[in-house]
Amino acid sequence: MDLFGKAFLVNTDIEHRWISPLLAKDEELSGIAPAIIITCGKDPLKPQGIAYANRLRNLGIKVIYKDYPKAEHGFLEFSQPEYDGDERRSPKQLEMSKDCEQYLIEELRTFLFKNDSENNT
Repeated sequence: MDLFGKAFLVNTDIEHRWISPLLAKDEELSGIAPAIIITCGKDPLKPQGIAYANRLRNLGIKVIYKDYPKAEHGFLEFSQPEYDGDERRSPKQLEMSKDCEQYLIEELRTFLFKNDSENNT
C-alpha cells in the first residue's frame, strides 16, 4: 500500500478512511451499506480485505465475502480488451474473472430485488 500511495495518491492522506477504511473509527463505519468483499490468493491486500470484512461483521454490517485462492491481483480486469497479450491473462484467470463477474451480478440482483420487494409490501 505504501508504493500505491506514493505513486497514485500524491498530496493525499493515505490514512483517510475512504482510502484506508480499516483506519476509520467505528462510528464512521456504523450504518454503512452491506458489503461484498472479494479477495484473491496472490494479492498483497488480501489480509486487509479479510480484516475489513471481519471488522464490518463485528459492527453488525452484513458482509458477503468470497475468495479466489488461485487468482492474481487484479484478476477481474483481465477480461477487459486492454489486457490482450498480458501474460497474466491466462484461460484460468479469465475463467475466474468471468465467474466472479457473474457472482457479483447475482449477489447484487438478489440484494436489489429483495430490498425492492420489501419496500413494495
